[in-house]
Amino acid sequence: MEPEGIVALLAQRMAKLPAVQRKVLAMYYYEEMQLRDIATCFGLTESRMCQIHQQAVASLRSLFYSVKC
Repeated sequence: MEPEGIVALLAQRMAKLPAVQRKVLAMYYYEEMQLRDIATCFGLTESRMCQIHQQAVASLRSLFYSVKC
């Protein structure tokens, strides 16, 4: 699969994530915030924020295991 196709597929998959997971990924990767700071914004514990981040990454990662190259 071409890199452009992978990016498009990733964007589609991210659009299907729950809003909280999308926001956490944006804050973590694009705004370069620490999970403890993101947790404060959401009024959650850092541990719970870590779980939400892991769920989002696992969901995106599963996409690549299901794609035929």
